[in-house]
Amino acid sequence: MANGVLHFDYTWESSTGNLADLSNCLVGEFVTYPGAANPYVWPSPPWAAGSSTPNPTMPSTAGSGGAGQDNHGPKSFVAAASRVAANFTATQIYRYQCPCANGGNWVTLDGPISIVRTVTQNADGTWQYAISKSGSNGGLNPIP
Repeated sequence: MANGVLHFDYTWESSTGNLADLSNCLVGEFVTYPGAANPYVWPSPPWAAGSSTPNPTMPSTAGSGGAGQDNHGPKSFVAAASRVAANFTATQIYRYQCPCANGGNWVTLDGPISIVRTVTQNADGTWQYAISKSGSNGGLNPIP
């Protein structure tokens, strides 16, 4: 995990064994953040003012690609002297959409999955950022 980014690689196959059969399909995620505000504004401090994320976040990729990456990273932080402890949890669903399945509506592959981000102070006065998802953990300790 470089720079506090929690990274995942995913692959999938076509039920026919031919990825080209997924050329009209999408694979993606649907991530919601606390509350209904769009965009979701990350707590400031400890994150820098203006740090935000579309709520919901809905990126997707072509199904015929057979692979995708999912990266979860921090936004910028305020100066150490201004930091406070904070946390929030986003909820993620992996899904696919094909014209030939479920009437063309999205189908859930996995989830809901919690993505938990926290900022806490270490005993020596420095700060750490932690992120966890699906049993994987990472972060920055100390936050630069």
